[in-house]
Amino acid sequence: MSTLEERAAERRKRMVVNVARSFEEAEEWDTNYWRQLGHEVRFAAAWEMIDQVEAIRGNDVCQPRLQRAAISLQRRGC
Repeated sequence: MSTLEERAAERRKRMVVNVARSFEEAEEWDTNYWRQLGHEVRFAAAWEMIDQVEAIRGNDVCQPRLQRAAISLQRRGC
């Protein structure tokens, strides 16, 4: 597994920037950019953000988990 610094250096190598003259222009560019990358790349980027947040919080980034709600259902007699 690479360190945060190594991953940051890799991201800088493939960084893409845009200058927008309005919020709407920025939103349009951002939407088009992420759409062209496809589902797998978007999912990987989202997962990387989860890893980064967990690392900042000091949690084990090897074992991210989905939140689960525990519910107990009991049938009432009629």
